[in-house]
Amino acid sequence: MGKHAWRNRKGLSATLHWLHRNEMSLTLGEKLAEHALPCVVAEVEDQFEILIDSTALAGCEGDFAVFEHLLEQKVQALSAAGSPAVQS
Repeated sequence: MGKHAWRNRKGLSATLHWLHRNEMSLTLGEKLAEHALPCVVAEVEDQFEILIDSTALAGCEGDFAVFEHLLEQKVQALSAAGSPAVQS
């Protein structure tokens, strides 16, 4: 699956916005200042929670299906438990 296809992927239970580090808001940048990038962050009630850290992303080994499954688990856990989310 090419980059364009996965960026436009439908069917997840969350809306995704793909950002480069130079596209982050100041608030998000401050939240992530002490965390390694890349990572996946959820915005919940004007607060940011790291859903998937850089180590967990590396563990996906570039396999979008693995990433998608992990992301869906994290989004469902966040929805079920509310914030904060589990990081790995």
